[in-house]
Amino acid sequence: MLQDELKDDSVRYHFEHLHQRFDDPRASAAFTFIKRHIDFPLAMALTMHWNPDTRIEAVEAVNNYRRIRPMVCATQEHYAQLEEQDRAAVRYFLRVLETTPMYINGSENSTIHSIYMQTVMHTLDRFTGQEHSTTGDMHRRLDMTEARLQQAIADWRKWLER
Repeated sequence: MLQDELKDDSVRYHFEHLHQRFDDPRASAAFTFIKRHIDFPLAMALTMHWNPDTRIEAVEAVNNYRRIRPMVCATQEHYAQLEEQDRAAVRYFLRVLETTPMYINGSENSTIHSIYMQTVMHTLDRFTGQEHSTTGDMHRRLDMTEARLQQAIADWRKWLER
């Protein structure tokens, strides 16, 4: 998916130059490009970025892409491609949940990590049309128990099997 997108000079520029150092001003330019061109592959690629703030913003961009997509008018073949794209995104985000610790120690890092995990879960809900709410508290902590998390993962996997 991203390989085809990287043939576009603008996409390649934003992908190659995004956050080569901390507080790089080109980060906002990349996300402006994603919003302007509704660039799903670039947003998905940035969900693996080294900077946690960039990862969160990229997951939110993917979530927003899926939110506005029902307004897209497409052919039956294009809808089939979009369905496969959704399945790939759900598989990736499920893998993130299964391989990433739910909680980490620390104050600021812990808060950022909780926001990231909540954003991934909300995005999975958006793609699958389900609701596994993570309300959190005033400190932006993830409040999902292990049992609820396992049930949510099972529900998301069931969506993939349909």
